[in-house]
Amino acid sequence: MFESIRNLKPYERRFFILMIISSITNSFPILTFLVTQYQPPFRCQRNNSTLATTKGTSIGAASSLHNSTTGNNFTSVQVIVETCHISLHNFNESVSNSSGANLEEKLPCESFQYDLISNENSALTEFNLVCEDAWVNDLAISLFMWAITIGGVCGGILSDRFGRKAIFLASTYIQFFLTFTVGFATDKVSYLVLAFLNGGSNMINYGAAAVLGFETLPKYSHNAFYYGLILMYAIGNMIVPGIAYYLRDWRWFCRAMGILGLFYIPYLWLIDESPSWLFASKKTEELGKLIQKINKYNGEDNKVSTNRIMLLKQEDERKAVNVWKTWRALFKHRNLIGRLLVVVYSWSMTSLIYYAIVLNSNSLIGNRFLNCFVSACTEVVALTLCYFISEKVEHRHIFIWSIAIGGIAIAITPFIAESKNKRKQRI
Repeated sequence: MFESIRNLKPYERRFFILMIISSITNSFPILTFLVTQYQPPFRCQRNNSTLATTKGTSIGAASSLHNSTTGNNFTSVQVIVETCHISLHNFNESVSNSSGANLEEKLPCESFQYDLISNENSALTEFNLVCEDAWVNDLAISLFMWAITIGGVCGGILSDRFGRKAIFLASTYIQFFLTFTVGFATDKVSYLVLAFLNGGSNMINYGAAAVLGFETLPKYSHNAFYYGLILMYAIGNMIVPGIAYYLRDWRWFCRAMGILGLFYIPYLWLIDESPSWLFASKKTEELGKLIQKINKYNGEDNKVSTNRIMLLKQEDERKAVNVWKTWRALFKHRNLIGRLLVVVYSWSMTSLIYYAIVLNSNSLIGNRFLNCFVSACTEVVALTLCYFISEKVEHRHIFIWSIAIGGIAIAITPFIAESKNKRKQRI
């Protein structure tokens, strides 16, 4: 990797660093769910002062209340406060164990009591997205993922039409703005709408950044460049729990994530459009200015411009820039269709498992912030190993073996958990 970076020219090296840095915040929108949907221990609560508000049991605490509301005379009432309801077990000691002597009734919750520290909350605790409304949490993530899918389909078309740089910057600024607006949700409906909108641009800028890099940097640096993108993405995963630790209010957390977008305003001047896209779009004037700028930055003679244009012509002859032409060419070959289906299916399963692990860190035993950080650290290690192995081993073998090992690990996890539970029971 370091050798690839050293071999880059000054302009290319600067571009390389700027683009991988931009990937740090790409994971922030999806990880906001760890904050907005944080579920602390909670219990059912009713506004009647005669009912217990702590988890456990209380004998006779609700006897007078229940007798007055039902018209039955019971000697005592056992109140069991659960998470999603309150159970009333009614006993009449003067009557033998006959039908109707002992009754059980479940009362619905009027509110919930959450175990939170000072200034800590989440959208889940504020909108009570638990029990009967717990489905809102899953729906919000599903809508976010659907928006990513729609954005991914539209991203390639838009970048072909308006340029790589324009779509990269526009989707980046929109992403930060929408993450900022999530902090202003007023109810579960607005929360769902904002969660959907927030996912729309999440992967457009990531894809545009990758294409912009591949079309600007020499081919020998592509592997290192993509490794840099995903490595910075994982480092972003490590940063989020630190921010969330100090910003326990979910609204201010989302707003802080949005404000970070101000750091990307200089990118309007720091990065340039893809030379390949300018050439394919017949924007000769802009292309000439860009090549002169690159030559000046690299300290090269303007005669190099002719060589750069010749390379762009060769590149344009090898590949179709337009996304529709690419798809039409692909569907003419059965072998390519089969490979595409395999890659799409494998990537779908990989993404499913990845997000299931990342978004489940709050459910693990221990400190939720530390769990998220450790999860990101393991991702950094895995990415680094994958990169260096891919430099020596054929990519196809790495792909097959990594999928196989991951599948085996997932398959044996339930048996490990069951074995631990059995050992605890014996103790």
